[in-house]
Amino acid sequence: MGIAPGSSLVTPRSDLGLAFEELDLDAIRGGYVGLQIAPVAEVGKAFDQFRTLKKTAALQPRRTERNQDGSYQDLTADFETDTYACQEHGVESPVDERTAAAHEDLIDADMLAAELCRHAVIEAHEMRVIAAINAKSAGASAAAVWSTDSTDVASQMNGFIQTFRLANGVRPNAICMDAEIADLLMENQSILEKFVGASARTAKDIRLDGLAAALKLDEVIVANGVKNTAAAPLAWSGSAIWPRDKVLLFRKETSPNLVRRQFMRTIHWAADGSRIGGAFEEYEDAKRRCRVMRCRMDTTEKIIHADAGMVIDSIVS
Repeated sequence: MGIAPGSSLVTPRSDLGLAFEELDLDAIRGGYVGLQIAPVAEVGKAFDQFRTLKKTAALQPRRTERNQDGSYQDLTADFETDTYACQEHGVESPVDERTAAAHEDLIDADMLAAELCRHAVIEAHEMRVIAAINAKSAGASAAAVWSTDSTDVASQMNGFIQTFRLANGVRPNAICMDAEIADLLMENQSILEKFVGASARTAKDIRLDGLAAALKLDEVIVANGVKNTAAAPLAWSGSAIWPRDKVLLFRKETSPNLVRRQFMRTIHWAADGSRIGGAFEEYEDAKRRCRVMRCRMDTTEKIIHADAGMVIDSIVS
């Protein structure tokens, strides 16, 4: 008989979770951007409805003059109803007791199994977020490729930002791009001109905060994640997870409020013991004479306002 997820035979391993840094720091260091594009929103139910405010109603001019009878103007909110349904994602890794004992002075078998499981859960979240973005049609195309350092990327971004603002009623505050593109932009003449002036323009003088300022945004998110695209498990063919030929210009929101104009959130249900980054558990498998490490997370990746994320393509040839 298998071990059910909620079985009393399963032992929580919160100590393994404490051994890792917070997920956002760990994921950023590994080059993952899923939780930066889709920040966490905690919910009390595994599936439910939620409401978002229509921009047509929110930004419509209103009369504010007091009526002659002493009353004030009534305001009514116009909402759209949407739904979410969290799904549990998790993996397990067996730790053979004999092998673990033989190598315990060199390898912490429990920690290694936990690290492998956690990486799988985080990577799967990353892939789901990027798949949702890849499914979007491009909202704009670069007039000239950004891979040429003489291209006036700063002026192009001015146009994209204004198009976004008029379409959404708010400015975008973040952009996500592959690390290769970020490196190219740090050598772009129009960016360096705005950041360090006309003299001493060198790529080493600019950092991400300077790049964001030159692009007139709050944040530049750099995707560094790499995946193995080879079919055989022992072969290697590295490829960037984020598509190098496009960027995402979007409105990022980190507050619990889903009503505000925003692009995407990671909706997380924690009532069943889930944690962002994965809840660790273990159980004994007597048949295989091993203990099994498990990492699981209960989320869904939800686009809140599709038009609050603009995909810009044709940025490289």
